[in-house]
Amino acid sequence: MLLFSNTKLAGFGFLALATCVAVHDHVFNSNLLIGGGSDFIVAQNDIKDTPTDLTELAEQMTSSLDSNAEIEEKNDVLQISSGDTMRSILARIGISKEDAARVIEALKCVYDLRELKVGQEISVRFRKDSLKKDVSLLALSFKASLENEIIMDSTEDGGFSAKKYKVALQKVQRCVEGTIDSSFYSAALKKGVPTQVIREAINALSYDVNWQHDPTRGDPFKIVYEVYQDINGNVVRADNLKYVAFDPGRKKNVRRVYRFQPIKGTPGYYDANGVSVVKTLLQTPMDPSKMRVTSKFGRRVHPVLGYSKEHKGVDFGAATGTPVRAAGDGIIVKASYWGNYGNIIQIKHSKEYTTAYAHLSRMKVKVGQRVRQNQVIGNVGATGRTTGPHLHYEVLRNGIHINPQSLKLLPTLKLDSKDLADFRRVKGQIEKEIAEMPTAPSQVASVETPIKAS
Repeated sequence: MLLFSNTKLAGFGFLALATCVAVHDHVFNSNLLIGGGSDFIVAQNDIKDTPTDLTELAEQMTSSLDSNAEIEEKNDVLQISSGDTMRSILARIGISKEDAARVIEALKCVYDLRELKVGQEISVRFRKDSLKKDVSLLALSFKASLENEIIMDSTEDGGFSAKKYKVALQKVQRCVEGTIDSSFYSAALKKGVPTQVIREAINALSYDVNWQHDPTRGDPFKIVYEVYQDINGNVVRADNLKYVAFDPGRKKNVRRVYRFQPIKGTPGYYDANGVSVVKTLLQTPMDPSKMRVTSKFGRRVHPVLGYSKEHKGVDFGAATGTPVRAAGDGIIVKASYWGNYGNIIQIKHSKEYTTAYAHLSRMKVKVGQRVRQNQVIGNVGATGRTTGPHLHYEVLRNGIHINPQSLKLLPTLKLDSKDLADFRRVKGQIEKEIAEMPTAPSQVASVETPIKAS
């Protein structure tokens, strides 16, 4: 019997049952034809229990079929597509509408199902009866966020119970070193540094490094940063950049930047002497990985007019919509369409300095508004007289245009004696950890150090 599938077995059973009924009919009809009287009565008495025997046979065969039905537990991972609901997701594996409704009610107690995102994965465990074609959900789980997980189980009364659990994460410090290939960004990315940390490092160095001209192939760098990872070692969230060192042009003039939080201040980045790296103005008011210098400051042949003309700023080529950031703290004094400049924003930073940002596709500020350094004020565009999307960036000192790329301004903040002593302690700890790195960085991409809970 085991050689047959359930379908074939069922067919065989019904065939056997039909055969038994046919034999019964044949015997019964034969006795009718044999004669009457006592012979007929005896014949009836002999077969009067036959229907009961056939019923028992049918029950035995049905029981045999049920015992051979395939009831199995399965695990699957369902991915949310556009337009999906929890009901439609469960329908994929055959969960009834009634059970799906009970699942939704249980989940609502711990999670807002509207927060589910396209691409999110839901793990399910269910029982499937191949004969009855019934599907029963046993358990369901998914990550509600980077640090929370939802787990739902079936209950004995046929319902469901859901709970939200905090995912156990470990804070780990990573120390990475490498050399530039095509760019600082791509080299750090290849070493596994999260994009958020790379951008933070680029911004911290941007006051002293001209990203369009200073870096060369082979320039060394080191980055120390923190991440949170799960019990399997997977990075769940990138945290703070703690240290970055970079020697552009390999001129033995290493720029070292340390993250430090003063006692009564916000976290910031400081050089080896405890002086803030933040300058009054940025040389590059955009993400260096998303732009390139297309025209420098000074005399040039105008791309539209075709004759030599003084270029009073620097042009950064970038895709339309690329964010443009304020080069420093200040007040918006112009935000409008202005002839050949197209949409232009001007920021007054002090009595001495003003910056301008032209050809914007969008302006996100208005006149009189106060902005902070690195705040997004607009987006790259091609408004006004231009051959394509780019940012025209100007710096004026006492009303006279100067080269933004040669701008060297004094730091804005120095630590007091108490903070400076604390900074030196933090700096010493970071340098100690860096010194303990392996001497062959080509063989080890990074070193991880668990951070003890404070």
